[in-house]
Amino acid sequence: MKVDKITIIGGGSAGWMSAASLINAFPDKEIIVVESPDFPTIGVGESTLQYIRPWMYSLGIKDEDWMDACNATHKISIRFENWDGKGGHFHYPFGMPQYADDTDFDYYNFSRLAEDVPDNEWAEVFFPAALMAENNLLVERMEGWDLKQNSAYHFDAVKFAQWLKNEYCLPRGVKIISQTVYAIDTNNQGIERIHCDVASPGVPFRADNALTSDLWIDCTGFKALLMNAIGSKFRDYGGGLVNDSAWVTQLPESYPNQYHTNCTTLNNGWVWNTPTANRTGTGYVFSSRYVDNDQALEEFKEHLNRDDELQFRLLTWKHGRQERMAKQNVVAIGLAAGFIEPLESGGLLTTHESLNTLVKCLQRGVFNGGEKAAFNYAMGNRFDDFADFVVMHYQYATRDDTPYWKDAHLHKLKNNNAADEFYTSTHKESRVIPFNAHYNAIAFGQGLNTVSNYDVKFEELFGNPGMLEDGKKFREWILKRQEGWLKYIKENAI
Repeated sequence: MKVDKITIIGGGSAGWMSAASLINAFPDKEIIVVESPDFPTIGVGESTLQYIRPWMYSLGIKDEDWMDACNATHKISIRFENWDGKGGHFHYPFGMPQYADDTDFDYYNFSRLAEDVPDNEWAEVFFPAALMAENNLLVERMEGWDLKQNSAYHFDAVKFAQWLKNEYCLPRGVKIISQTVYAIDTNNQGIERIHCDVASPGVPFRADNALTSDLWIDCTGFKALLMNAIGSKFRDYGGGLVNDSAWVTQLPESYPNQYHTNCTTLNNGWVWNTPTANRTGTGYVFSSRYVDNDQALEEFKEHLNRDDELQFRLLTWKHGRQERMAKQNVVAIGLAAGFIEPLESGGLLTTHESLNTLVKCLQRGVFNGGEKAAFNYAMGNRFDDFADFVVMHYQYATRDDTPYWKDAHLHKLKNNNAADEFYTSTHKESRVIPFNAHYNAIAFGQGLNTVSNYDVKFEELFGNPGMLEDGKKFREWILKRQEGWLKYIKENAI
């Protein structure tokens, strides 16, 4: 199938990010966005991961181009609070850990057996970003850190979509049709044509605007209008991800020097706190298995402890993804492709990663069986791996004071068991190479230690008889380095 004309159904972040990627990569193709004037947007603010940086750079978008217009702030970590049920915290910092050599990993974990080391320390001694986030400070560059490479953003997602639309896409030739889809014709190739017209409540459609296209991009959110029209199958992630609802609101306060997203546990889920330049988005993610909507709202309000009037909105969802996100002549992007709860800010992650992959698959100018298979394989694994990573947070959580949290460690996906894989991988004959820096942050921040007293006895007999003492010395060195980092951060904060 030769692709010269691409039509995106749906605006919002997914639609306009799609248009931006496609018009940048293929300026000679006809790119159209059909955006309904009355289609609601989620609009709860957006917290991203550092992987959005390569996508921005691929489009030539610099921080100074858009951040002010979208009330954006930098984000360098996610702070998890009270996942032990005792008020403790730990960071999932951005960037890579700064080990002097491979043995640092093992020496530090041996030192944790000998001393009462707080769980949050692991990230804060190996990641400059965690140290900066904990102290509400930010530097451009330092050892193991580069703001333009390692940071992400908090921003107003609605304003971001509008900025992409007006400042990037339309000036480059993207066409817009401000109409609403009311009928879809299909054939054995997928979507044959789409009928749309101006939406007006209580007024019948006046004229038929029938659209055709070589390739259709479904950005219609949870409705997944095009994918459903062609009979796409949905892969339900099942019991591994139990949270299916969220109460959301906006707080008027802004915290311009908070460079992290907060994730704080409550009795039946957790609360996010996303600071933008002019307000703070917050929401309570919970499971209807354990609490009803009204009870969850009361719990959320009690947590917020505010007297002012706030507007609350209930969101619900189903965890999973399209079995094939590219099927026939349709590709699903954003929420139409799938959804994983917002614990690790993955909403836009799957969007820009899908777009990066789609651009690569379209570079030959065709979208045939091979290109579709490559896209589905890559994005299927991306969704599944990310879902697995999210489940891992619950598997290692040590809070157990409510039925919800007593069951948390039992959560598993059908085919992926991140916690088991991680634990096995870090207990191989050689433990000195960490399995994955991001998995480390979650597991070690919740108390896992990949060495044990058995390992100590083994080392005493056959390996290094001074492993514990060496661990203590190493910890002294790493804490001294941390002091130097903090001094530099305070002196060079922006």
